[in-house]
Amino acid sequence: MPLFAAVLLGYLPSISLKRPGKGIDICRQANKIYVSATAGKGNNFSLPVPIPNCYYISTLVLKQLAKNSDGFSPEFIIASLRGAASLYAPQQSQ
Repeated sequence: MPLFAAVLLGYLPSISLKRPGKGIDICRQANKIYVSATAGKGNNFSLPVPIPNCYYISTLVLKQLAKNSDGFSPEFIIASLRGAASLYAPQQSQ
């Protein structure tokens, strides 16, 4: 969830999460966040998320992160997200 929040808040341009046979890519595009997912052979899903919905999803994700952060301040959570985003290095395909 922290990496998803980092994309929503603009600290990362995209994330790609993969498992054998499954995956999800979330990336920032002009005026939207674009989500694409795969689940097995031939099951592809795409979802453009417009700006107003990005705002509501961002607040939902931040509320959940705050719930799981033992009462840390919003400023601390944002700083932690920025730090985590700076460490993120996408895995290279082999």
